[in-house]
Formats: sequence, C-alpha cells, structure tokens
Amino acid sequence: MKEMELEDYIEKYLNNTASEAEKQLVDAWFEKVQNTESYPSYNRNAIEYAMWVQIEAAMNREKTTRPARIFSFGRLSRVAVLVGVVALLGIGYYQWSKHAATTMAYNNGHRVSRKAATNGGFIAMQQDKMVKIEDLAGDAATVIGNLSFRKSGDGIVINSVGNHFSDTSAIAIITPKGKFLQLTLPDNTVVKLNVASELRLAQNYLQQRTLQLSGEAFFNVVHNEQLPFRVHVGNAIVEDIGTRFNIQAYEGQATQVVTTVIEGAAKVISLNNAHTQVIDTKTITANQQAIVLPKPTSVAILNNADEIKSAVAWEQGYFLFYNSDIKDILRSVGDWYNVKFDIGANVKGAFSGGLSRAANLNAMLEVLETSGNCQFEIISPNEIKVTSTESKSR
Repeated sequence: MKEMELEDYIEKYLNNTASEAEKQLVDAWFEKVQNTESYPSYNRNAIEYAMWVQIEAAMNREKTTRPARIFSFGRLSRVAVLVGVVALLGIGYYQWSKHAATTMAYNNGHRVSRKAATNGGFIAMQQDKMVKIEDLAGDAATVIGNLSFRKSGDGIVINSVGNHFSDTSAIAIITPKGKFLQLTLPDNTVVKLNVASELRLAQNYLQQRTLQLSGEAFFNVVHNEQLPFRVHVGNAIVEDIGTRFNIQAYEGQATQVVTTVIEGAAKVISLNNAHTQVIDTKTITANQQAIVLPKPTSVAILNNADEIKSAVAWEQGYFLFYNSDIKDILRSVGDWYNVKFDIGANVKGAFSGGLSRAANLNAMLEVLETSGNCQFEIISPNEIKVTSTESKSR
C-alpha cells in the first residue's frame, strides 16, 4: 500500500466507514506489522514514537476506564497502533525519516553496533570475592555467607540458609552499566534492579527486611505489618505499606531520591546528613511520587501522571520521556547501552518520546535526533560525541 492509501484506509477503519475490502487490507497490514521486526516501507521507531504521543487519545477513543499505565508495544491495542500511524503520517513521515537518515554523523560511515542491556551482574560479599550472575547454576544453589543464590529464568532466587540470625553483614548485588537483574528475596518480595545499581541485603534479612539501594529498582513487596519492609537510600528511608513502588537514586541527579508508588502506599522518611534525625515524613499512595529534596532535606509529593508513567516505564521495557532534560536522557541511555556520551556545552533542551528498551543504540540515537537539537558522532564503540545542531545553524 502507498502512504496516502494507508492513511485513508486507517482513518476509515477507525471511523467505522471502511468497506469490507478496505478492512481486510488494514487487518492484513496490521498482522504483518505485528509479526515483523520492521514496518514495510515505514520507520518502526518513528511509528512507535507517534504511538506514545497518541496513546491517551487512543484510549479515550476506545472509551476505556482502565487506570493509567504503560503498555509495551506488543500489548498495544489495534486502535492505538492505527491511531499512532495516522498521527505519524499526518505530521510528516517523509521529513521525519529523512532527518533521521541524513543528520547522523558517523565516523567512516559506520554505525555503532551496541545492543540493549541484558541480564547479568555480580554478587559480592567482600571486595575481593565476587560471583558472576552468569556463573550461577539453575539446578544447584550457590551459597555465599548465610544466603543461597540460584538461577531461575532470567533472574535469581535468594534464600536464607543456617541460623545466623545476628549476622548483619551485607551481601551486595551489583548490576554494572548494560546489565539488569530480577531478584526474588527470601520473603518472596520481587526486586527488579536497573542498570548501574547496587542492592545490599543483610545475611539475616528475614529478621529485619531492610535493604540498601543506590541506583534504581522496582519493588513488588510481600507485606508484613509485624515486620515492615524498608529500603535505605541516600538520606531517606522508604517503608512499604502493602506496595509496588519504584525508587530512583542515581548519583549526580538533581533530586536525591524519587519514589513512585504504583499500588498500595509507602512512607518516605527524609533524614539529616548524619542519618541521626528525621527531618520530614510523607505517605504516598498509588499514582503519586515523593521527591526528597536536598536543601533543606524534605519530602515533596507530586501527582503528575506523565512523570509517574515515565518513572516506571523502564520496568515494563520502555524508555518514556515527557519534556525531559536531554542530559538526563543521555545519562539513562548511556547506562542502558554502556556507552559514554561526551556532551558539548551547548547541548540543551527537552525531549518527549518513547522507545522499546530492546531496540539497539542506533534506533535510540535516531529517535533522539528527531528533536532536531542534537547530533551524534561515533568516536569509538564506547564513546559518542554529542553536539548541538542549533549552534551550527546560526
């Protein structure tokens, strides 16, 4: 089908005015799209971006009453996909794809062959003793201290062994850049540890249910009123109140700790720098965020639906940005693909859009360049120079 024909057929399909023959053509095209890695004659990444921009309109068109959530591409409804394609064609597919194809600056005409992050990481009891996640067996547990670790699918299952109830020494689980990991803790709480993160749990975890986190993790907590689940992170403590929540606390970000609750509630406690005094306490419920501010150390509550969706999109396999600072985006992308971005002083601005985290780095760079504010040059397989296109046009 030609572009104009496709647009006409989809609009008729959505308005319920298409003939049976036109419906069959759209159905056939849709099935082909769902079963291939690339759209015939169309830029898949651009179409995905348009779908993200239009998803709310698509849901309203379907007149659903489901609570706000992130949908992975494979689960997007047919109407959402079709509305996204119409939106894409309506805003100028040719100019968009042409821009992405011609403005990318690659050394020697080559693209960087960097794949998305994969499962993996390390378990560390001491600095000189580390176990690779990849080396764990699925049929037999590896015992480290008073905890056992076993592979299960794409994650690991952790259990307590022995009766060393007083041993508070911690074991660290570390995901470097380019690696992420799902953990099932001894109490069946499930943790998804994002890239460039570290989670520490005491060997007597079942006696205190306390963790330490740096980086980012999504928690699906088994609630126990008699023994609350707590996460120590930066100058804060997040306590479960029957909850599914995300915590982001990467070094260098403007806010110290960002907690996003998806289900249930959580208590966020801010501490002084010495961790000896409680400064502020707030309780947040589903679809709320708590941000621990550095000066003074206090807790602010936000109810921005777009920010909440963006915060938890990674757990469902997507990058999703809403008016996000380009430098924050590049930090997140760099950690995921394990590359270093050399960001020019003039690079600035915000970006909105989304892409599957399974996409390779080339696709991510193309989507970012659609903003028209930055350009990428591959210095080496691990380093990318970022310059502003605005400064060049002056």
